[in-house]
Parts: sequence; structure tokens; C-alpha cells
Amino acid sequence: MLWCDGDDFMEMCGHGTIALSMAMVSHGMVHDDGGDVVKIRFETPAGPVTSEVGRENGQVAWTRFQNVPAFVLAQDVPVELPGVEGVVADIAFGGNFFAVVKWPYADKPIGPDNGRMLSDLGVMVKDQINAKMDVQHPTKPHIRGLNFTTFWQEPDHADSLYRNVHVFSDGKLDRSPGGTGTSMMMAVFEARGKIGLNQKIRSEGLLGIGRFEGELIGETMLGSQRAVIPTVKGTAKVTGYAKWLLDDTDPIGRGFVVR
Repeated sequence: MLWCDGDDFMEMCGHGTIALSMAMVSHGMVHDDGGDVVKIRFETPAGPVTSEVGRENGQVAWTRFQNVPAFVLAQDVPVELPGVEGVVADIAFGGNFFAVVKWPYADKPIGPDNGRMLSDLGVMVKDQINAKMDVQHPTKPHIRGLNFTTFWQEPDHADSLYRNVHVFSDGKLDRSPGGTGTSMMMAVFEARGKIGLNQKIRSEGLLGIGRFEGELIGETMLGSQRAVIPTVKGTAKVTGYAKWLLDDTDPIGRGFVVR
């Protein structure tokens, strides 16, 4: 299973795994004995990922996937943001590397109305971390560098742990809570003693809807690096189908990028 955005390939995508798993089962693309849960095993650049697709009343209803181990690489790394002091980032992995920053602008909460600000500052944090740190997975040398900044704040729902937005590539915003993002956020909170193993949490994304359920079901070691084993549950809907055609006589048929 390979994932890419408009800029580059990425090691893992959690909300994409949820969507792909549900689409595969609902479209008869995997072996299915008709039971309440269908299991799918994926290979990804970040490691093996297993999803379970559940049915309710005969309809595909949700996916829960067990992700690759998540861990915190560094804590309290100083970053600079306009008009505020003492801002720090935790560097964490949940299938991708993230810089995690508590959102410091209380008068401009995380939401679509502040999308441009979130985008610009997310790129700023990412560039600072990549300039000062060699972000490297402890056992997978092909996984290095930081491509995501996560800003988080207190949640809107009383039963959620947090609300966040993930900023990636050239400033794109993830509207979902994030599958790899929820994985690494649980590792961040667990490392600071805010949650424990076998404790279910809910995460909110940019829009405040479509929450995910996460849980850390164990711990492991990646070389000398302690890590936790996350699961994430969510849902998705098929919204359409697309087909792309390549014509050898088309001079721009393989695409182009304008910056």
C-alpha cells in the first residue's frame, strides 16, 4: 500500500487506510466469508498494518487498524512563532514524523476560518525542525525527515482528548483527525503521563466532526527506542470513481507542477 499527496510519497496514511479498507470490503475486493468483521493485512513502507472492517446491519460501517509502532523521538524542541515566546515541539512518529505544537493563539482557534494562518505557521515549524535536527527512524533508515506539523488545542467535545490539525507538504491541511496523527498523538500524551495503555481516546480534526477512536494496546522496542502499539477506528464513505488516461502523444499527459 503506497500513499502520495500532490507533492510526494509518504510512508503511511491512516485515514486513507480506513477508507481503502472499507472500499475494498464493500466492493468485494478481498476474501470475505460474510462475517461481522473482515481482516485485511497490508504492507507499507512504514511496516505491516492490519485493518478490521466491521459490519452493522449487513452494511460496512467502520474500520479499526493496528498501526506500526509509535514513539516520541524528542520533547520540548524550541521553535519560533510570531508574537509568542516559549513555544516548543515534540517530535513523534506514528507512521510519519510529526512536530507537535500546542496551539498558542487562543483568539484564533483551530478551524477552517484560520486555515491560511495554520498553513503558513505549520510550514514554518516544519522548516525549523528539519534545519536543526536529523529526524531518523531508529530501525528503518529509509524513513527520515519531517513532513508534518501538528497543532493541537483543547477539544470541543467533552469526551474528546484534543482537537488538532495536521499541516503537511507545502502547507496542505488535513481535515480529518488523522490516523497516523492519532497514533503519534497518543504516544505523545502517553509519554507525558496523560493517558495510559488500554485507554480509549477520541480525537477531533480541523472541522470538529468525523472523530476517530484510538487506543494503545501494548508497547515494544525499536532498537533502543521504546514505542507503543496504536489502534485507530474511524469510518469513510465512497463518494465517487475516477479514471485517468495516458496518451503518449499528449505533451503534458503525465502531469505538471506550477509553483
